[in-house]
Amino acid sequence: ASGLAGIGDVKAIAELQDIFVQNRLGRLPITFSTSPNLALIKNVDLILIGGPDANWATFEMTAKLPGRFRFGDAQCHIVSITDQMTGRIYPESQEDNQDAGVIKMMPNPLYPNNNLLIIGGAFGHGTLAGVKLIREEAFLRHPVVTKNRFFECLFKVEIVADEPLSAEIIDVQPFSAK
Repeated sequence: ASGLAGIGDVKAIAELQDIFVQNRLGRLPITFSTSPNLALIKNVDLILIGGPDANWATFEMTAKLPGRFRFGDAQCHIVSITDQMTGRIYPESQEDNQDAGVIKMMPNPLYPNNNLLIIGGAFGHGTLAGVKLIREEAFLRHPVVTKNRFFECLFKVEIVADEPLSAEIIDVQPFSAK
């Protein structure tokens, strides 16, 4: 949405490419677009990297199916993620040493026969941490992830020397459009 790609988002894409290559899935086709273009997201399975401030497609999709863990906070007007059940806002502090993010596996709201995976942080570090998290046993073996086709995960991560450490899962829930 901003027309800019942050370093965390670029590192996240590189990490995702590594996952595809290491699992012998070939190279992941990547498309960058600084302006909305329906043809790019039409009738396909999608992996969207970055939150709605950085990615116009994430903005469009989460506006249609927001889920429990929502980007932004209408009251404070800050870049954040809000847990709609508890009202808690992440990251808990706007300091440079923490970030938060979500992983949403959901139906594509424009094309319900297609799947949509969103990995986005409040900031770029959270996005990178989310891609790294999808490789971890704690995530892959989480009962909600293994038993549900669609789910959403809220996590937080500490930042040290401009790099995210291991993400801490806050909550994982079956995805609900409400």
